[in-house]
Amino acid sequence: MIACPECDALQQEPRRVPRGTSVRCWRCRTVLIHESRKSIDYVFSLIVAGTVLFLIGNAFPLVSLEAQGNGVTTTLFGAVLHMWQQEMHLVSGLVLITTIVAPAFDLAAMLYLTMGVLRVDQGRSSAMPPWSARVLRAVQAVRPWGMLEVFMLGALVSIVKLGQMAAVVVGPALYSIGALILVLAAANSAFNPREVWSRLPVRRDDEAAA
Repeated sequence: MIACPECDALQQEPRRVPRGTSVRCWRCRTVLIHESRKSIDYVFSLIVAGTVLFLIGNAFPLVSLEAQGNGVTTTLFGAVLHMWQQEMHLVSGLVLITTIVAPAFDLAAMLYLTMGVLRVDQGRSSAMPPWSARVLRAVQAVRPWGMLEVFMLGALVSIVKLGQMAAVVVGPALYSIGALILVLAAANSAFNPREVWSRLPVRRDDEAAA
């Protein structure tokens, strides 16, 4: 059952809604559910592209600095490790969680869920993978901790300031992270959690009580 957010009318929620259509409240005609025309294949392709960009962003250098004949290159994890060695443990932990752990979990979980939806739609599986509901709830909880945008803003400010003291060469990882921000935003916007919920089995009252 679903309650209208405007008039509180209680009504039966449909299990499947055709793409590009909407479900409205029978009383006040408020839109309750709107299905995007974007297919799950589109979301899956964005997640795969985001995974590739994430791996590039962690494997290649962020920036290279050259000053007075000396050069230094750092990666994203190298920056986290350097802050830890400088006894900035809290900052190091926050950067690790918000720029590596949270985005990695978001991508892995979305890949797990979209692959499950595709397998059900293509007839290769009769049910979603185990723990799909819990994984989807975990994604909703972890996603706000992914702050690649904040990291990118701080990196750009640092590059501008360091450019006055040393020669700064932007590495491929920084470009990858910038592209990853756009890809993740597009994937999160196109993904509809109902794609997962509608394919999960409906529990009977006795099962729910147990």
